[in-house]
Amino acid sequence: MGDSVYSNEVAVTTEEWISPVVPDNPSNLLTEAVSGNQINLSWTDNSDNEYGFIIDRKIGSGSWKYLTT
Repeated sequence: MGDSVYSNEVAVTTEEWISPVVPDNPSNLLTEAVSGNQINLSWTDNSDNEYGFIIDRKIGSGSWKYLTT
C-alpha cells in the first residue's frame, strides 16, 4: 500500500452470491440396540448435495451434544 492524492472515486467488484440449495431430509431412520450403551443407526439418504451427517444426542432434558459425523 502506498500514499496517493485524495479522490472522490472508488471502484468495487463483488461476486454474485448464489443461495445454496437445502438438502432433502433423510428418511426411514432405523435404530438397533446393540448393548446398554450402543445403538446402530441407519437411514435413507434422499439428497446428493451434502457432505455428510452430524449425529448429536440428548439425554432427558439436558442439552444436545455432538457425537460424530
